[in-house]
Amino acid sequence: MPASVPSRATSQSREPSFRFAEADEPAVKEFVHDKAPSTDVERVACLAYYLSRYRGTPHFKTKDITALNTEAAQRPFSNTAFAVENATKTGYLVPSIKGCKQLSAAGERFVDAMPDRTAAREAMDRARPGRSGRLSKKDRG
Repeated sequence: MPASVPSRATSQSREPSFRFAEADEPAVKEFVHDKAPSTDVERVACLAYYLSRYRGTPHFKTKDITALNTEAAQRPFSNTAFAVENATKTGYLVPSIKGCKQLSAAGERFVDAMPDRTAAREAMDRARPGRSGRLSKKDRG
């Protein structure tokens, strides 16, 4: 074996053990197209899902979303940081370690249900906590 070719044992030790098989990984272009996000916030959720599920990157920064969006050949975000913050406010993302974000459980269910808008919205509605047991001022009398 030539000296410049790494041995099989060396290359295997660098691969993460939890990585999905490459055959299961759709191209990011195809993935975003199939999910058909209609807003920047939905596109952020789809890209976050792709990073988590297929790239082994559960914690990411805004620049990672921007780079993946470019790779997906999507139109550029007018303000990626604003879109990521709105995705967080909507509940698709949650804060993570060291200023990173990560996909929330509700966000994961939302993207799983896409492109079926009704099912995706129902997934988010089920994830939002209700106001059970609380009475409004009007109801208190």
